[in-house]
Amino acid sequence: MNVGDLVRVKLGRTTAHRRDLYQGDYHGIILYAMERDTGFFEYQVYGDGGSEWFCDLELEVISEDR
Repeated sequence: MNVGDLVRVKLGRTTAHRRDLYQGDYHGIILYAMERDTGFFEYQVYGDGGSEWFCDLELEVISEDR
């Protein structure tokens, strides 16, 4: 995943606490990527409700920026 990619948030166990915020599918564009100490990446995604941070495991790429 890279900055500019269109992504969809996978509403699973890790995002269960966000289900009330995202009725249905949440799509957005990656604005910023940051590698954590654990080696996993977190991405700032801008969507309908503003920007929000997500772990790379919570996101699925829909369309790559070309």
